[in-house]
Amino acid sequence: MRIIGEIPHPIMKITVFKLENRFNVAFETPECIQTFKIRQVEGIDNFEDIKALIDENFIEIVAQRFSPMIGQISSALAGFLSPDQDDEFDHII
Repeated sequence: MRIIGEIPHPIMKITVFKLENRFNVAFETPECIQTFKIRQVEGIDNFEDIKALIDENFIEIVAQRFSPMIGQISSALAGFLSPDQDDEFDHII
């Protein structure tokens, strides 16, 4: 798999990968990643075609999906971590 390009966006990183006969489009925030696999077919042959496919509406729906994903992992971590765990550094003597 190789990176064939990135689509600029102010709140997430959008990377387009190529592997054999498909494209993977990864949408990343600091907390989560969403990946779409798109088969290479007539009309979707290169990075420019993927950029046309991933329009503003597509990106907006992906961005909205991040909210429940982040909420789900936050809830899971809150139940998993004990209340006395914090982000402080270990004390070095």
